[in-house]
Amino acid sequence: MSRGISQASMFFLVLIFVLASMAGMRMVQHQEQGVTQRTGNDQLTRQGYKEVVKYEDIFREMNKDIVEIEKIRARHVEWSPLIQRISQNIVQKNLTIDQLITKDATVMLSGTANTRQELLEFEEQIKNDECIDAVDVPLSNLVVKENVPFQIDATFKKDCLVNS
Repeated sequence: MSRGISQASMFFLVLIFVLASMAGMRMVQHQEQGVTQRTGNDQLTRQGYKEVVKYEDIFREMNKDIVEIEKIRARHVEWSPLIQRISQNIVQKNLTIDQLITKDATVMLSGTANTRQELLEFEEQIKNDECIDAVDVPLSNLVVKENVPFQIDATFKKDCLVNS
């Protein structure tokens, strides 16, 4: 669904750009017709030229904005599917998550597991996920047998973060 939104957003941006370009071309044509009809009047010719330059500047700025928007869209990470991969294991193991933080390619989870064994099984499932590059579980998480507070840092592979 987010891919559709991204494509729809991009289509909308391109549509706006095309319509604005067509309107600008029409305005330039209109200005050219007006200028050629008034060849005897230099004042109107200069004014028409200023209008054309003004619209060229506007279009140049719009093009820069579109390029910046595309750069932002290309760097955007859609975290929902990635977090959903981890959350399926959380529900299966009956873990409680108190905090979830994302930074770059890493998701940091902290919470409580009912037992040490459930936490170890959760860690193993995350490590076996094809999109997970690395998992860091401090040994201090494994000291307690029941009601185990934990913190896990899971780093996703770059390929899984690419928003295409």
